[in-house]
Amino acid sequence: MSVKLFKLAYVNQTNLESKLEEKYSAKLEEIKEKEKE
Repeated sequence: MSVKLFKLAYVNQTNLESKLEEKYSAKLEEIKEKEKE
């Protein structure tokens, strides 16, 4: 596996994880708001 491909795969994985993290955080915020009501 070339280094270029490996870096590309790593960056894609990291981007994916941060997107999931954002979605998860947004979900948690929604839940907190609902609990306040």
